[in-house]
Parts: sequence; C-alpha cells; structure tokens
Amino acid sequence: MSAKYSKLPTDDPDTVTFDFSSPFTYGSMLAQNSDHGLFTQRQGENKPSSAFTYNTGQRANSERVHEETPRSQLHKTFTALIIGICYVLLFVTFPVSAWFSFKVVHQYQRLVIFRLGRQIPTKGPGIVLILRCIDSWTLIDMRTRAFTVPPQQTFTSDNGVVEVGADVYYRISDASLSVTSLQDRNHALRVLAHTALLKHIAKHALDDVEINLVNISNTVQVDINQSTMTWGVEISKVEISQPKIIHQPPPVNINPFSSSGPVLLPPNMNVPTPIQQMMSGMTSAAGPAPSILPVTQPTDQVTPHGLLAAVRPLLNESMVRNFGAIYKFILQGENGGVFYLDLKTGQGSVGIGEPPGGAADTELSMTTQDMQSLFRGELKPFPAYISGRLRISGDLDVAMKLEHLIDKLKLK
Repeated sequence: MSAKYSKLPTDDPDTVTFDFSSPFTYGSMLAQNSDHGLFTQRQGENKPSSAFTYNTGQRANSERVHEETPRSQLHKTFTALIIGICYVLLFVTFPVSAWFSFKVVHQYQRLVIFRLGRQIPTKGPGIVLILRCIDSWTLIDMRTRAFTVPPQQTFTSDNGVVEVGADVYYRISDASLSVTSLQDRNHALRVLAHTALLKHIAKHALDDVEINLVNISNTVQVDINQSTMTWGVEISKVEISQPKIIHQPPPVNINPFSSSGPVLLPPNMNVPTPIQQMMSGMTSAAGPAPSILPVTQPTDQVTPHGLLAAVRPLLNESMVRNFGAIYKFILQGENGGVFYLDLKTGQGSVGIGEPPGGAADTELSMTTQDMQSLFRGELKPFPAYISGRLRISGDLDVAMKLEHLIDKLKLK
C-alpha cells in the first residue's frame, strides 16, 4: 500500500480580516466632559490624546462637595419664582437697592455665595450683585497669612528632649473648598501643624534635628499639604525655630569593661582563659553605670500629711484661675497613699483619696521621698519624668506646670 501526497495551496482564498474598530463612540462623551477635565482632546484630531487626566484628590473632593441632590420640577419652579420676585423687587426699588445689592470685591478677594442654601459659582474680583433677601455670603482673603506654633517640648529618637516651635505660612487656593470643607480653618491648621511638627521631630536624633533643620521643615510642609489641599488651603512655607536643648540624650557607654553589657571581641578570636577571667573581674568591679539623674538624699522627713497641711493655707482663687487642673498623687513607700490637689473648683483644695471635684486631669506616681524632694525644689518634674522616677498618666502639659505651682507655693 502506498501513500499519496498532494501539495498544499500556499494562497488562502478565504482571507479572514479582523475589524479592530471600537463598537463605542467617544466623541460625544469627550465633548460632554471636556469642561470637567476628565478627558482631553486636541483640536484637529479625531482621537483623544489621553483617555484620562490624573490630578490630586482636591478636584475629586471638590466635586463631591458640590454634588447636588436631584431636584423635582416643582422645586425648580418654586426656586425660580422666588429668585424672579427678588429681581423684580430689586428693580422696583432701584436706585435705593443699589446701595445694598452691589458689593465691591477686591483683586485679592473672592466671594462665596449661597443662594437659598445652594452654592453658586464663586464671584470676584469686581462688582458683584447680591440678592440680600435670599443670599448668604462669605468674603475670602486669598493673600498669604501666617501663624505660629508655640514652642513645645518633645522627645527625639535618641531620647533627647528639645523645645521647638514653627512659623507656618499659608494661602487659600480654593475659596469654595475653604468654606465648604472647614468649620474653623484657623483651629484646624494649628492643630495639624502642631501634630506634624512633633511627629517629624520625634523621628530624628538630636544631632540630626540641629543639622538638618531645613530638610525637616520641608518634610513637615509636604506632610501638612497632603491634608490641607483637600481643604482648599496651600501651605507655602514652614520655618522651624532653632531647637532649644532641654535634655541631652543618655550617653552611650563604650567602655568595654563597664556593666552596660558583655565585652565585645572580634569573631574567631581566641582569648586565653586567664585574660578572660581578668576581663570578667574588671567588668564586675566597674559596678553599675552612673544614673543620668542622681538620687536625691532625703533631708528633713516631712510626711505627705504634713505637706497637705502646709499647702492648704496657700491656695486661693488666683491659683485656680492660673492652673485650672486637678492633680492626683499616687505615692509608694512609707506614709504613702492616694492624695489630690484640686485647682479647678472654688478656691482650691487638697486632701486624701480621690478628688471630689471630678476626674483628675493628670496622675503622678512616685515614691514618698521623691514627692518630698519635688515640693522642696530639690527635684524638678521634667528631669524626674525623663529618669523614670516620676510616672505621669494623663495630660503631660498639666503635669509639667507642677514646677510653676511649686514656685508659687514656696515650700523650699
């Protein structure tokens, strides 16, 4: 049996053609959305140069703010009728109404108007017509402004303590967003700048803060702008003040014979046994590393009850107005317990147990000896807090006012 082979044809009579044209029409959609910036199309071309344009979240947030709920035809007719009546009254009482209905908006200002509760396009600069019977408006100043972040004490990454402040310069970039997105613009900006400043300072070591202050300022500016651009506010500049060193970072003990850790030797290094014993003996003889804050030796032993009796006659309304806080002291050791100092109600009070005037603003835990040294001025609150001898729960700023309180009590 033999097989018969035939030559395959090289040409295909049934040529298959593919149509790559799109079943959709984009021209009308491009023309409809060209005003919104969703698509862009070059003149003289049938196809768009880019299907989408990418921008920041500011525009998206703006569209959500200005998004209107559907209105019925009756509602639209009633609104148009009211507006028409207002225009008729305006022309009937002209020119008297001109003194009240026309407002001059300067070049650096914009006028955000709400007509019957709905926002209309921002007006200005120039002469703007206002229907006072149905319009409410807000005049926005677009010029650059500034505010100061007061100096604050904060920790650095290497456990140092610095006091830094900042000057923040900003301007309104979108008048409409600045009105519809924020209730209290000044308060929101101050809180945001204060939080961003402390957060970025805490990420750097003390030496890095002093050397790279300009770079940290730029980083803080970018961080704040990420939030404020959605509010219609642009941060143009952040200047951090020269840091004031409150407490240096704890020193790193590099003595190989100190008790801070075992002796570090290069790998694969054989050390004779007698030398190892000598080094171990020197390590144990070195004793504990010195403390950052020396322990205060008790002087005259004054019990907490005696301190309460000494403080009670010194309280007055002036101290209550200046401090306005309730302190709770938790003392360990001999004659310890729970005590309170109320500088928020009446003329102030001190006593044993929980504060009767409400929850304490801050709780301070320490030993009885440290409390005695604290009220005698031999121990400062902030160094005690850094060293761990004073533990604070609650408002740290209120706790740090304790030093000024002790100065006023004059128990030294």
